[in-house]
Amino acid sequence: MRSGLGISGDEVVVGSLLRLARVKGPQVLVEAAALARARARSRLRFLVLGDGELRARLEARVRELGLGGCWIFAGQRGDVYEHLAAMDVYVQPSLNEGMGRAVIQAQAMALPVVASRVCGLPDAVREEDSALLVAPGDPEALARPWPGWPTGRRFVRVWGPPGAPGCFPPTRPVCPVQPRSRRQAPGGPLPRAPGPAR
Repeated sequence: MRSGLGISGDEVVVGSLLRLARVKGPQVLVEAAALARARARSRLRFLVLGDGELRARLEARVRELGLGGCWIFAGQRGDVYEHLAAMDVYVQPSLNEGMGRAVIQAQAMALPVVASRVCGLPDAVREEDSALLVAPGDPEALARPWPGWPTGRRFVRVWGPPGAPGCFPPTRPVCPVQPRSRRQAPGGPLPRAPGPAR
């Protein structure tokens, strides 16, 4: 999937699955992407699945920020798990959220998650184990963990001394489940999944 999307092996893919509406926070994600890319220790690419009324405005803002060459708007997809398998970090920037199904899907794929501390999202993740929760609507907080995360899928301390707030131990696995191939779901091929919740 990565090669099909034009993503090289040394790029860190920050991805999200969401409806492109203000309440889901895609505008926060775009601003955070600009901040993170300016500081990145690794080459970052951004992969967003979903569609909505803000798409044209978001595409224009991405171009304005000079992110056009590293941003992929994949649209509404049925092959969600294949695209999740192409990601290295999953981000849920919602300003309001119900169950948080997408972050559950991301964690099932052994992806580290950065999500807004809002509504049902804290109940959908294992904070400080496989996820980091940040203040909603804050591009700086949302962007802070991304730059130093390698494709090896471990949280890496990049913003201060051991124990600094918002940082994870570099030796802790990102997900409490057993490691498995990013290309294969348990028990067989990757299942098809519904698109972003409305």
